[in-house]
Amino acid sequence: MKYVYMMQGEPHPDRYYVGAAVDLKRRIHAHNAGESLHTNKYKPWNLIGYVAFSDNKKADRFERYLKTGSGRAFAKRHFLMGNLMLARIFRPARTAMQSGNAAAEKWVLEYEPEVRPAADPLMGYTSSADMRRQIRLEFDTSEEAVLYAERNGIPHRVMESNASAPKKLSYSDNFRFGRPEPWTH
Repeated sequence: MKYVYMMQGEPHPDRYYVGAAVDLKRRIHAHNAGESLHTNKYKPWNLIGYVAFSDNKKADRFERYLKTGSGRAFAKRHFLMGNLMLARIFRPARTAMQSGNAAAEKWVLEYEPEVRPAADPLMGYTSSADMRRQIRLEFDTSEEAVLYAERNGIPHRVMESNASAPKKLSYSDNFRFGRPEPWTH
């Protein structure tokens, strides 16, 4: 008998691990003892579920499938998340059409998409049956957003924003001598 198991990191609820083992209890204990390099950073681990196979080849194929993109989506939909909605907290980047930072100062809490958008065969527009995409909350600070998520029991992850380094631009630099790219007209 071979088991394909799924674990979730206790201090990192957005971290999952899929593996296969003949002795499931010993393998879970080894993960939590730090004996595996891949899972040592996110321990302790909680067992979410497992599937037992009498055929080792089928177990290996199922483990490999769960580690692919569609397999992760399958596991997330059927085993891992259940009815929990994972939210991401981030500061949106300003669009290319903005010169100011007014719209990018707030922190946003929105749910990760559950279903990929698809093109409607009749009308041709892209849509999804995922109602979570309609929820978008804005906060002044990331701490407020995290506090809101924790108070309401929403599993979340904070995505830190990268600070942009503005370039010094001068119109006269377009015509300077020794410019790296010469004019072509």
